[in-house]
Amino acid sequence: MRDFIKSQISYVRSILADQGFLPKETPGDGTVSRALQKARDAHQKAVTETSRLQREVDTVKEQISADYGPDDVFRAIKGDCVSLDTGEYTYTVCMMDKVTQKSNKDGANTNLGYLSLLRLSLIVARSRNSTMITRQWYMTGELNVGMVRKGQRELTWNVVQRI
Repeated sequence: MRDFIKSQISYVRSILADQGFLPKETPGDGTVSRALQKARDAHQKAVTETSRLQREVDTVKEQISADYGPDDVFRAIKGDCVSLDTGEYTYTVCMMDKVTQKSNKDGANTNLGYLSLLRLSLIVARSRNSTMITRQWYMTGELNVGMVRKGQRELTWNVVQRI
């Protein structure tokens, strides 16, 4: 009677293994059933997508909370980059982001810093024109002989009032 039950269990197990509900009976090979592998793949895909969406939410929160000056005046130029070739180096300032230095000899890029402080000043002149000055400090650049690189940028422009 015992042998009969064992043979029936073995038969049912082989059918379930053929259908992918149970792993095939090969001891020590570490195989898993198709259904289990599908579940693991679906779980991994869900975890990956959740991580991607969380990074996107964090980016949006960071952009919303960032200081773009009064009335977010600098939001429109965020990420725009301007370069200046000085012969030995080309300096690139990406507005509201970072400053880099590129060697014109070997093409090596050096991070001079990321935007960390924004100060805005408004000077009203006698001619009824206003001059706006903004200073931006870029900090936490790469190390250079024990010192952290940094940069400062100053923008000046006039606001002309016309009727």
